[in-house]
Amino acid sequence: MTERLRFRLNDAGYTVIFADLTDLNLQFAQQKRNAQTATGLVVEQKPPVCIAGMPRSGTSLITRLLHICGLHLGQERDIITPRAKEPRAYWENDRFVRLNEQILREMGASWDKPPKKFVSPSPANLKLAAAQLVSEFDGCPFWGWKDPRNSLTLPF
Repeated sequence: MTERLRFRLNDAGYTVIFADLTDLNLQFAQQKRNAQTATGLVVEQKPPVCIAGMPRSGTSLITRLLHICGLHLGQERDIITPRAKEPRAYWENDRFVRLNEQILREMGASWDKPPKKFVSPSPANLKLAAAQLVSEFDGCPFWGWKDPRNSLTLPF
C-alpha cells in the first residue's frame, strides 16, 4: 500500500496525501453490506479504521473519501454536522468524541491540554461504554471513526 501513497507539501506548507484506493475494492461496500444483511450471509469483518491527526491536517478529507468508498462511520444521527465556516469538515461520530473526552477527563486532561504521560483510566464504566459502542459495529465489514483526540487516547 505504501507505493500507492504519495506525500508532498502544498503552497501553504501542509502535507497533502494522495492515495490510490482502487485496490481496496470498496466501491460497493455499502450495497454489499445491505445485500448480505438482507440475505443472512456471514459478513467478513475487517479491523476498524481509526483516523487521527492534528486539526487542519486533512483528516476530514480522508474520512470523507473513505466514507464515499464505503467506510461505515455509524448512524447518521451520530455524525457531527459541519459549521458554516467549514462546510466540508468533521465526519466525526459524536459518541466516539464523547468517549474520548471522558477518557481525557479521567486523566485530568483535555484535547487542548494533553496529559504529560498516558495513564489508562481504570473506571469499568468507560471500558463498558467503549465495548458497547464498538459492538454496535458488529457485522459491518468496513467501519471506523475519526476523532483527533485519538492521537491522545488510542492506547486506551
